[in-house]
Amino acid sequence: MRQRRSVRMGVAAIGVLALITVGSVRSAPTEAAWTEPEYAKNNSITAATLPAPNITFCQAGSVLGLLITSISFRWTSTEPLAAQRHFLNDIPGTLTPTVSGPVNGVYTYSVTYSQALLETVLSLLASQVRISVATVAGTNWSSSRTNWVARKILLGTECVSS
Repeated sequence: MRQRRSVRMGVAAIGVLALITVGSVRSAPTEAAWTEPEYAKNNSITAATLPAPNITFCQAGSVLGLLITSISFRWTSTEPLAAQRHFLNDIPGTLTPTVSGPVNGVYTYSVTYSQALLETVLSLLASQVRISVATVAGTNWSSSRTNWVARKILLGTECVSS
């Protein structure tokens, strides 16, 4: 009976020792941990923002203000063509913009949608078309969008910044 008691005491002691050991184990540093103290001390990390493009021209054609027959718009950006996206009513544009520049580091992009192209993208009976442009990097990083609206008015159309 004494032998069983000493075995139980031994097992209990090992269990307590195991709990103490597990509780004192520290987690290993991650790959993102700073390895050089001069990099981590008194420094901060900031993310760059993508500059939003600027729409500089918009014109919408119509037949007596009854339907929008064409839309032309132009925008400028400091980023190259691969980083440019344009949208009509939040639908990605289907045309590749014409590009000129850069002049002093600024590119100019232009797009013209004819009635046939607009019909494939939107309903021409809509009273307005929102035009948006943005600069993108990768798949999930984008500048804020710059928006204009082309809308039907009495006997014509107008484009306004929105």
